[in-house]
Amino acid sequence: MGATCGIDLGLRHLDAFVELYYRNMKRVGAKAEYFFPRTYFDRLMDTTEAIARLFVCTINEELACAAIFLKCDKIIQYHLSATSEKFQKYAPTKLLLDTARQWGVEQGAMTLHLGGGVGSS
Repeated sequence: MGATCGIDLGLRHLDAFVELYYRNMKRVGAKAEYFFPRTYFDRLMDTTEAIARLFVCTINEELACAAIFLKCDKIIQYHLSATSEKFQKYAPTKLLLDTARQWGVEQGAMTLHLGGGVGSS
């Protein structure tokens, strides 16, 4: 089984990520405010206020997990993430986070903020 992680600069996985994100939010019982409209994702990826990147990990050509990271000044923010139930047992998000961390270092970032997730206070 080969896992590959990287930046999806062409956003060819964006639709699949959004669908996976919604399924994840349903699975964890997220509140309605976490179900952003589809246009939110498009606007986020087009923002000029920060650098937005969609990171994806595939296993055998299938989307295992993906996340949107934002870079603002020297901070990388782990914004939204989703993992396929099929691949959860392999913990692909660990590889995705390391890939984003390496990108952040290359970008001169000093902080990787992982956030709090659903239910954090």
